[in-house]
Amino acid sequence: MTSSNSNGRKVGAPYGNKNAVGNIRHGLQASQLPKGCKYIEHRCNSVRRTLENLLMEQKGEVSITDAATILNIIKWVRHGALCERWLRLEADKLKPLERIQYSKAIADAAEKADKAIRSLQLDAPPEVQDLKTYTATIQ
Repeated sequence: MTSSNSNGRKVGAPYGNKNAVGNIRHGLQASQLPKGCKYIEHRCNSVRRTLENLLMEQKGEVSITDAATILNIIKWVRHGALCERWLRLEADKLKPLERIQYSKAIADAAEKADKAIRSLQLDAPPEVQDLKTYTATIQ
């Protein structure tokens, strides 16, 4: 899906590149993380790419609703990972009740991320179509 600019140079993603199908992210982005948390950003980006790829395989697109759901998932994954990091780094300075609160925040974040992932219906079996309906949709 490359095109040419005014100089005649080709611009855009090469044929076969997943970016050539258009911007599947809809411009929705998660915010930057504090210093020392780059690994969390990498983990979140990996989760995002995995979910987007699964949606592309199953639905052929990532709708704006799907993109917003993925962003929500990323925020919960990031929240849980940050809580894990802070609990690991500051555990000796925290009171037992504070440690339990961090632990609960980690579990809540995982539960909310899982719920949002289920809402994408990636486990749903493909819709069965007869040949006539299928041929009508591809023409």
